[in-house]
Amino acid sequence: MKTFNFLLCINFLFWVGATTATAQTTMSHVRNLFQAKCVACHAGTDAAAGLDLSGTESQIYAELVNVTATLSPDGEKLVKPGYPYKSFLLKKMNNGLIHNNDRAPLTEAEGDIMPPPNYPTTLPLANNEVELLRQWILRGAKLSGTSVNKTLIDSYYTEGGFEFHERPTAPTNGFQVHLGPIFLAPDDEQEYAIKYALDMPQNKEITKLQIEMPAQSHHFILYKFQQGASTSINDGLRDVGIFNNPLASDNNELVAVWQYSDSYRLPAGTAFFWKNNDVLDLNVHMRNYSNTTILPFDIYLNVTTQDEGVAIKEMKSQLNLFNSPFLFSIPANAVNYPLEESVINNDGQYNIWQIGAHTHRLAVDYDVWKRNTNGTKGEQLYEGQINGAYDWAHPHVATFEPYYTLPQGQGFIHRATYTNPNNQSVSFGLETQNEMMITIFQYTEGQPIPFVGVPHIANAYCVNADPLVFQPEGGTITGNGTTGNTFDPALAGVGTHQVSYSYIIPSGETITANYDIVVTPSIVVPTIAQADNVLSTQGEYESYQWYMNGNAIPNANLNYYVPTVTGVYVLAVTQNGCMVFSNEQNVVINGIAVTNNAANITYIYPNPYQNQFQMQYELKTAATVSIDLYNLIGQKITTLVPESLQNSGAHNYVVDAAQLRLGKGVYFVTTTIDGISYTQKIVQE
Repeated sequence: MKTFNFLLCINFLFWVGATTATAQTTMSHVRNLFQAKCVACHAGTDAAAGLDLSGTESQIYAELVNVTATLSPDGEKLVKPGYPYKSFLLKKMNNGLIHNNDRAPLTEAEGDIMPPPNYPTTLPLANNEVELLRQWILRGAKLSGTSVNKTLIDSYYTEGGFEFHERPTAPTNGFQVHLGPIFLAPDDEQEYAIKYALDMPQNKEITKLQIEMPAQSHHFILYKFQQGASTSINDGLRDVGIFNNPLASDNNELVAVWQYSDSYRLPAGTAFFWKNNDVLDLNVHMRNYSNTTILPFDIYLNVTTQDEGVAIKEMKSQLNLFNSPFLFSIPANAVNYPLEESVINNDGQYNIWQIGAHTHRLAVDYDVWKRNTNGTKGEQLYEGQINGAYDWAHPHVATFEPYYTLPQGQGFIHRATYTNPNNQSVSFGLETQNEMMITIFQYTEGQPIPFVGVPHIANAYCVNADPLVFQPEGGTITGNGTTGNTFDPALAGVGTHQVSYSYIIPSGETITANYDIVVTPSIVVPTIAQADNVLSTQGEYESYQWYMNGNAIPNANLNYYVPTVTGVYVLAVTQNGCMVFSNEQNVVINGIAVTNNAANITYIYPNPYQNQFQMQYELKTAATVSIDLYNLIGQKITTLVPESLQNSGAHNYVVDAAQLRLGKGVYFVTTTIDGISYTQKIVQE
């Protein structure tokens, strides 16, 4: 299959990087910190621990970087470029900012925190000072240049910003990798890569990968360098661009791709094979959508391992990008514009476990079909639209359990469909204002092995859920609540249960599926309230789905819904693996819900309002939309939604009345859809 090899021929593209000159380098800021807080003890021939921090920048650099710490029993380096959580200096100067899981508390042999909290002539380090050291090390501990935006981190710790992402619990069998924090200014977009040496005591097989990261993530891609290929790669964060992208390198191999927090539990009998001295390459693309607030971006990678030699098949990954850059252009004002390509797998049979997709904001659909030997489309393998809509920022991943076999010489056909509301064409690019088209596969090669376990097993099950059936029949099961080849949540009871299912395949090898199955108590049935044609529930649940006359309503996934037609409405909610349905609510539309051929009219909720109100409308097809706000005498106050071509589906906007500085009174919202306008009165209390 083809990958990113077209980069070799796009010499018409260029990448421009700009930096702002400052009076001081990052190393000079680090030296200033040492001068203010450290030289009372660390200066001259009698410097504590033999560490002299009183010299020039070059002298201090030579004292710290890649130098073994005197007090470290494990032989850690004082500063290990690119590895803040493996740098002994940061451990000694932490002062509580760095999490214990990153830097365990100091042992008696490692001495006290520095500077000493009770030292008479100095003060402990402030959080922004510890952060300066962490960011300097994360970005490669450079002697020259301005690698750290000191003003940005000072502003974060003095003026505030988004909270740090909640840290997940590390796996019992395995380890956790922490990348970050990386600070993004308001309305900033960045992409970096950083190498990470595993330094494991022995080779391991990887059975599960879990990623936790902020919602502002665009993607996180995990690569593994070919043996020895990482030695030529600089330590610390590396800027990613068109010509310096891990995707274009022949020196690494893809492991997995995430576009939101998720976990991949590999099928029993398969694993990623990692050697103890392997080096990972972590590629993160971030976007701060706030125009006022600083974002600290952390990524946590949980790696679950087992001993080498347990798995029968190695799991492989492949990233397949649209390979015609000269043809990759989305015309101006295009609606449902397709890009399609056929790819043949000539290098062997693939047994597909997962298929994923990746685009940017203009995509409205993504499809993948099996390619027949004559080049025509066969069975559809991937449908990007869920309930009639494609979520480009959080596309779903299709999982095949059992595997889907793709014989050698057939391959696949992938197609992305785009709607471009701009007055100029959009071409290929790495930023979200540009576009991409990528299909991601995970598969095994050669003859497939049977899928053993529970297909598409969930994270948790309700205590009153149906029994889980393990496949294939004829295996051996152990654990609470198990009989034959089933697990019964009610029989096991609420809690976490370790269940194993072993099956002997025709070759005589045994495949064992091990699960920690969580059984949760049943949840409270939601109650629907109706006010001014708005249906809502006050309960807090993980997910919501509204139904009308027994049919799921596309994109109706909030805790409220504004009906547009008369019918019987029901809300389904989920929490911790349990799903329940609400009472039925008969709704009779009273004439407010005006519709045209393109859309349902905008609804405003609540009305009257105090601090903010929400607008909701649904487009039946792509349409040109604008929404304006007027005062009582008909003067236009502002444009709430600028005129643009919008995709079909539900659209929601939250209007902050305080930001608009509206006083109490009556206003009018005018919605124009394909040239037809509707005006509604709203009241601010």
